Amino acid sequence: MSPPSLFHQTVVALLVGALSGIIAYFATLTLPLTQHMRTILSIGLFFSITLTIFFYIFKKFKQAIQLLRPGYMNLNSGEVFKHMSSQELYHLSKVVDHFQHIMTKQLKQALSQKEYLNALLTSMSEGVIAVDRNEIIKHINETGRSMLNLNQETGIGFSIQETIRIPKLQKLILNSLQENKALVEEIDIYHNNQTKHLLVHTTPIKGNQRPSGTVAVLNDVTPLKNLETLRKEFIGNVSHELKTPLTVIKGFSEILQQTSLDLPPKTQEHIQTIHTQAERLGTMIEDLLKLAQLEHETIPTTEMSLKTVIESAVALCAPQAKSKNISIVINCPQSIRLNLNHSLLSQSLFNLIQNGIKYSPPKSHIWIKAVEKDQQIILTIKDEGIGIDRTHHGRIFERFYRVDPARTRESGGTGLGLSIAKHIIQAHKGAISVKSELGHGTTFCVSLTRN
Repeated sequence: MSPPSLFHQTVVALLVGALSGIIAYFATLTLPLTQHMRTILSIGLFFSITLTIFFYIFKKFKQAIQLLRPGYMNLNSGEVFKHMSSQELYHLSKVVDHFQHIMTKQLKQALSQKEYLNALLTSMSEGVIAVDRNEIIKHINETGRSMLNLNQETGIGFSIQETIRIPKLQKLILNSLQENKALVEEIDIYHNNQTKHLLVHTTPIKGNQRPSGTVAVLNDVTPLKNLETLRKEFIGNVSHELKTPLTVIKGFSEILQQTSLDLPPKTQEHIQTIHTQAERLGTMIEDLLKLAQLEHETIPTTEMSLKTVIESAVALCAPQAKSKNISIVINCPQSIRLNLNHSLLSQSLFNLIQNGIKYSPPKSHIWIKAVEKDQQIILTIKDEGIGIDRTHHGRIFERFYRVDPARTRESGGTGLGLSIAKHIIQAHKGAISVKSELGHGTTFCVSLTRN
């Protein structure tokens, strides 16, 4: 039979205290006391006896714990247990068995989760780097080592500055820790005369007051970049090769127009169609060559007033606006100055304004407004046209994409105007977006930085 547990001793103490209180209550019946005083005296006796027993049990338990302190380094010798009673050893063994069971279960779960996590990270096609708040590498998978050309001896336990000598990656991870937000950046790595393009996503690990670290996920986009380069070169080369025969076609169509006065009207119409389509194809080829140039070359810039560029673009659009009686309102301070390429940015704004004129009703307005916000210049071009449905917003800056193909062809468009505008703005290290609803006009928003 096992000795009584601490719980059983506590129950006994309560029962003894309750019995003592009842006996005390009946004992007071023979005394000349009021009912209220008898109740108080009985409760007092109950608590007195119960607390006395509790203190005794607590003292015994405390003595058992104190016996463990001096001998915790000599558990194997058994010295710690020689002064303990069998009852105390029994309860202690129960507690130790219980905690051993819990710890064994948790350890197995932790090891299983660690193995699962290692298998998951190893099988990933993306590189993963985890660093703590001191920029010490805590984990890096095999794919990450391969992408960054690291050997097995370096990595975990070392700082990222001494392990990964890529300044852009170091700065990206540091910014993610300091700003406590996810960041994305494309980084180029040069190794053995080859360029590797990595798209890096960083996500901070939540801590108490500041991030306890950050995780960087590396995607190798080199194959996609190479395909994109081949596509751009192909379009540029084909456009250039088409330019010569197209010039010949346009030349002969002009000669035929001059000598076709005696030909039947239907023949004259066919000659005019050849000339019109040749001019349209020539415009498209010029646009493609301009896109290829923007994608492969760095544009020269000069500090100038933004308002001057806007006025040049508006002047180019003036004949079209006048033909539809459309008023163009400019609201741009002369003091806004930044590094620009006058001819290219003027071409970009011309395309955006021309788009507004083309799809706006007669006697409407186009507003051009520029404001300065921190280091950003926000330029908006707003019209009162037919608007663009939300389903097209994500694609209107793609090459040859048309919201309404029939309407675009009727107006003589090539489907490249907005794409050229976007590439020119990106060449200025800027960005462009659109806000529009069908039937409520369109607003193009261009953001440029002073630096």
